[in-house]
Amino acid sequence: MLSFLRNRQQQGLNPATRGTTHYEILPLTAFEPVTIPMNDGQVILTRSVGNPAGTTFGTNIGGLLLGNNLFVDPQSSGASENLLLPLEEHCVGLILWITNTGGEGIAVQNDSGGALGTIPSNGFGTALCDGTTWQLDLTDGQTLVANTQLTNAQMLLVAGTPVTLVPAPGANRGTIIHKVYLVCDSSGGAYTAGAADDLEVQYAGGVNISADIETSGFIDTGGVERRTYGVLDSEVIVTPNVAVEIFNNGGGEFGGGNAANTLSVRVWYSTVDTVPFS
Repeated sequence: MLSFLRNRQQQGLNPATRGTTHYEILPLTAFEPVTIPMNDGQVILTRSVGNPAGTTFGTNIGGLLLGNNLFVDPQSSGASENLLLPLEEHCVGLILWITNTGGEGIAVQNDSGGALGTIPSNGFGTALCDGTTWQLDLTDGQTLVANTQLTNAQMLLVAGTPVTLVPAPGANRGTIIHKVYLVCDSSGGAYTAGAADDLEVQYAGGVNISADIETSGFIDTGGVERRTYGVLDSEVIVTPNVAVEIFNNGGGEFGGGNAANTLSVRVWYSTVDTVPFS
């Protein structure tokens, strides 16, 4: 049976043991869902009350692990946040199912901070412990989906300020894009675009992933338009540990628009190793 450790004060009459800290094994509900908001900070999981101090999930605070089906939200898009797993000797035979529900990666580590792997946004990993070592299976190649909606303000600045679609996946990992689906709602007011001003999906830093997403007839109609794009027909150079973003690849920003306008972008992708594997 799965269990967790709880410390308590010895209440016996023996003066030699009264007041000392003991640990007892109590049942832990298998498959119990646990929601963990990381609040853009490190979270340390424990199966022992008071070790480390704190029983509430939060920035740099330990959280008492009461279930093994973890839905972890690192919060906003940005650098990956560290999730430290409990002490190995407290987790013999334990399996954790970890789902990333947030907008950035989760850098899973053992209790001493040793790296196990990074679970990307919307990704999933399985952690297994034999009592001495944690192992993390990231199920390479699974198809993930990321949804992003650009506001009108973002659309009008997207040439100089690209918008992240998929956050960086972590060290020694890369993102492969399979397909992009876009819905532009310019019902509030059509955008204007120069002849060379098209949208494009790229790795942050400038490596192209998609072909030009033609804006004529798409963002300038004053209505709702839909488009789907694959990746370049030629080879795509996978760039390790960088975000995937959308931007205006022309010489100027879009004009026109309306505060009510949006551009919704759905991306199908996978994360893979960028180091030699067998």
